[in-house]
Amino acid sequence: MSGSAGGAPAPKDALKIFETPLVRWLYARRRPEQSITLAFDTEVGRVYDEWDALTRKVNEGTAEPGARIVYTRASSTTDGELPRTPRPMSFRTLASIFDITAGDEEQQLRILRDLTPEAPINSLDEVRPRLDCARAWVLGYAPDEARTTVRDEPDHQMLASLTEQDRHALKLLLD
Repeated sequence: MSGSAGGAPAPKDALKIFETPLVRWLYARRRPEQSITLAFDTEVGRVYDEWDALTRKVNEGTAEPGARIVYTRASSTTDGELPRTPRPMSFRTLASIFDITAGDEEQQLRILRDLTPEAPINSLDEVRPRLDCARAWVLGYAPDEARTTVRDEPDHQMLASLTEQDRHALKLLLD
């Protein structure tokens, strides 16, 4: 984040789309004189993937000693561990679920249950605060071309241009 060009996001903006331990990790893994670049575009998913990979390594005991130290600094304070998502799921998945359901919590929970049949998610609280971060990212930063739009009327021009194979695929989807 650089304020020299003006209009740069502030740390409070980062905390809307990144979980607190993840923001602390972004700072803790750098030397104090290094600059930090936070992209609020589609790179957000990649940053979450890196954090999740580190979390898995720490939990499995396979993380390098330096990475473990940085992880501990990021995920806790002298008062104890910082709040984290109890059942972290892919940020991209949560953003997609929020987007395609237009924020309908009942539908979000239905989809999350379907994605976790071996141990179904029974409450959206199990994927919070990450779900709330995904919501904030979709509403504030997701590119328009990546958003799902439900039309009031069919796109007749697009439907007329479908090939026979496309029509068959669409019929399979509808069925």
